[in-house]
Amino acid sequence: MQVGTRPAGARRTGAWSVNDFAYEAGVSSRTVQNYTGGRTLPPDISRILATFFADDPRHVQARAAFIAAFDNARGIAPLSPEHKPIHPELHSIGHLFTGRDEFMERLHASLLRRNGSASAIRALHGLGGIGKTRAAMEYALRHQDDYTALLFVRAYNPTTIDREFAALADVLRLPEQKDDEKRKDAVLRWLQAHTGWLLILDNVDTPDALRAATTIARSLRSGHVLLTSRFEGEFSLEIEPLELGLLTPDAAVVYLLKATEGRRRPESDAPAQARTLADLLGHLTLALVHAAAYIAERRFTFANYLTEWQANRPRVLDWAKEGVTGYPLSLAQTWITSMDQLTVRGRALLERLSFFANDPIPEFLLEVLLPGTEAAEGVDPLLDLQRFSLITRDASADRFTIHRILRDVTSRHLATDSLTYKARLIETLGWVNAAFLDDPQDVRSWPRLDQLAPHAEDLAWTADKAGIAEPTASLMNQLGALFCVKVHHAHAEPLLRRALAIDEANLGAVHPTVAIRLNDLALLLQNANRPTEAEPLMRRALEISEVSQGADHPHVAIRLNNM
Repeated sequence: MQVGTRPAGARRTGAWSVNDFAYEAGVSSRTVQNYTGGRTLPPDISRILATFFADDPRHVQARAAFIAAFDNARGIAPLSPEHKPIHPELHSIGHLFTGRDEFMERLHASLLRRNGSASAIRALHGLGGIGKTRAAMEYALRHQDDYTALLFVRAYNPTTIDREFAALADVLRLPEQKDDEKRKDAVLRWLQAHTGWLLILDNVDTPDALRAATTIARSLRSGHVLLTSRFEGEFSLEIEPLELGLLTPDAAVVYLLKATEGRRRPESDAPAQARTLADLLGHLTLALVHAAAYIAERRFTFANYLTEWQANRPRVLDWAKEGVTGYPLSLAQTWITSMDQLTVRGRALLERLSFFANDPIPEFLLEVLLPGTEAAEGVDPLLDLQRFSLITRDASADRFTIHRILRDVTSRHLATDSLTYKARLIETLGWVNAAFLDDPQDVRSWPRLDQLAPHAEDLAWTADKAGIAEPTASLMNQLGALFCVKVHHAHAEPLLRRALAIDEANLGAVHPTVAIRLNDLALLLQNANRPTEAEPLMRRALEISEVSQGADHPHVAIRLNNM
């Protein structure tokens, strides 16, 4: 097929011929004709947009018409003011968002300055708990009339980034795809094809997450990207860093007074006491939030809270040193003060949650029985945590989140008693394993298992590190099966291999369970087009089943069929 050619000396001005278009886009003239005739779509919409339009204001109408035609061919309705995609996680705290006006103005001015590129990428960086996510959310909502879409992605690690981008397909109302990779690709195509959106990549706090987030941000040409991160000085040249500092002493006092107004007992010197507390908390936003929640819940004065807060200092000095945790000591003291007031069940739930991932946690898990119990605990322990703002419940879905710093503080505190730590880990492992028993091969189970998967995976690797064989191997195998059926082979393989190794070490090389693990790993390799690696594993699984279960056992028939 002939690739489009352009007459010598032709310039990209005025009317464009089919050959001009094909030459610039690097496609055949027939591809262009098929697209303009509505028969097929171009192979790389983002490359064509960049080639012809970039962000040149002279081509706004032409670009808009091109995108509209592209969307129409895909059956996607054009954006309208009545349907502005806004991620449900985005919410404002209203008048409690104080002391950040100067920063918000600086951020706005920065985003309007493109630095010669078609998009603007900014990194809001600063100390953990300083309020980066809150600042990004408030900026998005304050300027929502300036954007065509407001999107939010948790970016703790590459796996979470992929999953969160896939979930944006629902926010954008894209045609339904069951495969997460296809959903993610559809979202990226939408971002590349549309203009004027704002995307927040939240908590980009690991090198792997930063690399993945940077790669995605670089591929987007026509919107604003905000990264929130604890990194400093590690961003690529096209990402402009903006540091978010501590609240000023006056702003910290204003927050404490506003957040507790009408909910604390009167005291004649409240502003002075609030200033003392704000100074002790280091004007750190997250510490202020939780101190205010505690005071409001207990109907304390500021002086009452200061007394209890100071009493906890000796208890946290040995395990919450700032040089080790990366967080101010005041934050650990603030949380320990709140944790001391929890019920037994509330504290146990908080300790179980400390083993979880950073992702939202489904509330249906609270209806799953803990090992050795006859009734589920239900939502009561969760409400106990909510009273002191230790968790945040989602207003649009039955799920909740626990701040990553609180998880870390709780985990470090729990680890000071090795026996209690391991007992709680075993309890949590059994709890999540009991919730993860649905069949991964059944598509109807995916909505439930997908919500549990990141937590189950973190928990399984933690339990493996602690030397807990079961149900660690079973949970890893279930996770591997889920990722395999969803075509996430690279994610599934280490889990299936580790499950096999655990069972071989604990059950022996010829145990029937080992045959199951071998079979599952072989199927993964077969599906990944690696049959030479799969065959010896499948033969070994067949041999074990024949010896341990007899030549006429149904499992032997399964192995033969797979072979």
